[in-house]
Amino acid sequence: HWIDALRKMLPEFMHTVALTGVFDSIGIMSYKDYDVQNVAEWSGWKSFSDPTIFQFAKELVASGGGGIREATRTALYKLISDLPDSGELVIMHLADDPEHSDNRRHLDNEGVREANALGNKFSITVLAETLITSLLAKKLVLRYSSITSCAISQLMRTLQTAYPGQHIPLNNIYGTSISDSMMRVFNNWSDGSSQWVIPEVARRLNTAVVRLRTDDQFATYTYGCLKRCFNDNVMS
Repeated sequence: HWIDALRKMLPEFMHTVALTGVFDSIGIMSYKDYDVQNVAEWSGWKSFSDPTIFQFAKELVASGGGGIREATRTALYKLISDLPDSGELVIMHLADDPEHSDNRRHLDNEGVREANALGNKFSITVLAETLITSLLAKKLVLRYSSITSCAISQLMRTLQTAYPGQHIPLNNIYGTSISDSMMRVFNNWSDGSSQWVIPEVARRLNTAVVRLRTDDQFATYTYGCLKRCFNDNVMS
């Protein structure tokens, strides 16, 4: 049910965000566990004018599922290996299961396989240190938020503490609860002082409307976004 809801809601959210012009690029990391061949699949960084990123979102499928935890570390290391150069990076983590335990004695079969694959990089502490080193090298500012149907995990809490964002627990995944939560994260970026700033979507859309009057290139981009909204029957 989680992946079905996500496959429907994620493209709609992406279309809405595309109209704000807030991001230069977007990427989707789909990860599972070590009971499948492709543990983590990365779309690469794409522009919102690239239809393949929307197709990637629509083709998300659930597979594996032998355990109740997932190979989150493997996915994060794959993302770290392809960080963008400078600027601001926003991670919106959508999950229905936490990462494998940091305590190797509590690992299931898939967790043991991930621990063996990552070796001394398996520890959450080492992962966090690797991430901050990579961010500094790339001159990136990170914001991390999680939206989950499971309880907040050790790794999620570590990232949220280090890179201010939100954790939104979902009691159900039906209707528009996932897309509403994603929009809530996007609307409530913190200014660093724990005070919420003006809703970001509203501010960005207002800026975009002003740009339409003077920027022909942006007007063409916006027209393309709107066409894809109608083609994909985006209700929002």
